[in-house]
Amino acid sequence: MIEYPTLTIDTQLRIQSVIAAPQLPPLFRVKHDLERWGHARDIVLQKGMALPEVFPCFPNQYTILTRRWQLLWRALNPNATNLQWRKILSCHRAFTNDHGFDCGRQGHGPFADFVNGQDLSAELPRAECLLCGGAIVTGVETTYKGAPHLMLETLDGRAGATVPTLEWVLARPWLYFEAISVSPDGSTQSFSLTPYPEYVPLIANIFPVYFPMAGLVRLTEAEAMAIIAERHAKLRDLQ
Repeated sequence: MIEYPTLTIDTQLRIQSVIAAPQLPPLFRVKHDLERWGHARDIVLQKGMALPEVFPCFPNQYTILTRRWQLLWRALNPNATNLQWRKILSCHRAFTNDHGFDCGRQGHGPFADFVNGQDLSAELPRAECLLCGGAIVTGVETTYKGAPHLMLETLDGRAGATVPTLEWVLARPWLYFEAISVSPDGSTQSFSLTPYPEYVPLIANIFPVYFPMAGLVRLTEAEAMAIIAERHAKLRDLQ
């Protein structure tokens, strides 16, 4: 049986990494439901409960979460326990949609969980390429299927691609984002699957990847810096 190393996280290195960011590229913020439609999405209004405020990237796609991708995602959420992190990728959560952990109970799995050492011989889980409201992104403005889109910069989840280090990702806050839910009144909040903000890597495996410009707000440098500073403050609060 293969033995995998225990995941450890240097939280002090984490703080240093996010502060030492590269020069900022042009940044955009994903609009919230209220900004798009003036109200929460229809499914939230119909069910009368908070649901994930997620938006698809195009073309729609799922990335296989290898052991290294799972460890990186886990490392983005240092204060969650391993089992709390598992909830973020459980079967019917927004980012896995029947391709996540505990799907065996629903007839769709199981899937290998390298963080918790469960079902290691099973199929690998998959994550859909989605963005949450409030996420910051970068890329090149272009057209896709005749409409203005941003060709996104994402992490490369193709088979054989190198999984970057935590430090490299944290220095590029447009490559990960906070998981957000929207309530019937249009207010937004963290997923709250753990007691802490939950962060999601932006991974794709079919390129190029697009997101509609109609769903984005162009940020000034000052606005971008303010959002990144708020992100840093949240990360410090996790210590």
